[in-house]
Amino acid sequence: SSKHLSFDNMAPQYSGMERQFQRQIDQRLARLSRYGQNEAVVQDLEQLDKVMKELQEELQYAPKGQEQQIVENLIRTYQAKIAILERVLQRLQEANPLPEELPKTKDDEVSI
Repeated sequence: SSKHLSFDNMAPQYSGMERQFQRQIDQRLARLSRYGQNEAVVQDLEQLDKVMKELQEELQYAPKGQEQQIVENLIRTYQAKIAILERVLQRLQEANPLPEELPKTKDDEVSI
C-alpha cells in the first residue's frame, strides 16, 4: 500500500539527521566500550530504541500533517540518547581517565 513510505519520501529532512545522530551515537558507544562497563547504559538505550521504533512506525501511518510532530519526537529521542552517553562518558572519564585522554605535560615525567 502507498502508506508504506520510507523516511526519505516522508521526511527527507529527517533521514539526513537520522544518519548524523546515529554517527554521533556510534562514536560515543565506541568510546564507552573502551571502558568495558556499559550494562546499565545499554538498558537505557534499549528503552529509548523501543520508543524510537514505535515513533518510526507511527510515522509510517501518520495522518497528513502530523508527521512533523512525530519527527520532532524522534529528534528529541536521539538527543536524549546522545545526552545519556555524554553523561556516562563524562563520569567514567572523571573516575578513571584513559591514558590517551590525559593531557601530556613535562611535569608528569618524574626523574629518580
